Amino acid sequence: MVNEKKAIFQDRVDIRTIWFKDAFKCSESFGTPLYPIMVARFENDMINIKDGPRFKDIINKYKHTQLKEYEEKIIEDWINNHPQESQNRSYLRDLKVEVNVLKAKNLCNFMLQLIDEKGYGFWKKESDTIEEKMD
Repeated sequence: MVNEKKAIFQDRVDIRTIWFKDAFKCSESFGTPLYPIMVARFENDMINIKDGPRFKDIINKYKHTQLKEYEEKIIEDWINNHPQESQNRSYLRDLKVEVNVLKAKNLCNFMLQLIDEKGYGFWKKESDTIEEKMD
């Protein structure tokens, strides 16, 4: 009795279904101003699995180390190559928008790869039909 799930959870949507929908929305919005928002939505739905991978923690660590370094490098290189333009705040705002798109691409790819590496990937169910083999 203790291990039985309550009725409310019997129809619960699998987290992989939510992630699949988020990844699909990212793919659909790629190249549009909505793309970084869809990636943020995907990231928001990443959770630490109880007795499993700590997705949220891994993603936060990636964002605060590698992704932050990536952003700083792009901005630093641009400033070094554009000393005049870097004095103009509007150029810097435009650069940050472009960098956010690049970061969103990297983050989305990282999350998809992480899901796959941890064994939570997406598989298409081929058929419900069971075919008998002919001898």
